[in-house]
Amino acid sequence: SHLLQRHLVEQSDSRGWDPGVVHNCMCLEPGNLWYLIQQYPGIGTSDKLPFRLQQVMLEALNYHASRGWIHRDVKL
Repeated sequence: SHLLQRHLVEQSDSRGWDPGVVHNCMCLEPGNLWYLIQQYPGIGTSDKLPFRLQQVMLEALNYHASRGWIHRDVKL
């Protein structure tokens, strides 16, 4: 697999290797931003945190897009 971008969730399966159509299955990670902050108090709750997390998510999507992949269920 070429999923080497550090912010991507681990790929668990892939299907549909028809020409031009591939479905990658990734694990659903539990929780949300509030859960993450509670689990790791060192993260802090500064105003910059949500913007940094959004940047990281967009970098991961850009990584996919640069390889011609799409994501059909994006939540930021």
